[in-house]
Amino acid sequence: MMVSPETFAADLDGKSCQELRAIKDDLVARVSEFERNRMPFADEGFCLPGEVSVKPGPDVAYQMNLEYLAEVCKRLAEQFRREYEQWDDDDSAD
Repeated sequence: MMVSPETFAADLDGKSCQELRAIKDDLVARVSEFERNRMPFADEGFCLPGEVSVKPGPDVAYQMNLEYLAEVCKRLAEQFRREYEQWDDDDSAD
């Protein structure tokens, strides 16, 4: 089941950089798999030959995964910035 990008983003609250990177890596793998295997079949509705149609379709899942990936990257950049500033503060205290 797909959720809205806003709901997905809310579920990212409190995640560490490591957790966000794992989510990002999973989304990148899903997007890459679609681009590698499904895009050539766009004229047939994005289904592989002999594949049963599912809802939401692979094209919708692809679009949602791209939106989720954008949210994860935004959160990852924010989290990294916070952690970097903390490291920088620790270094300047020495």
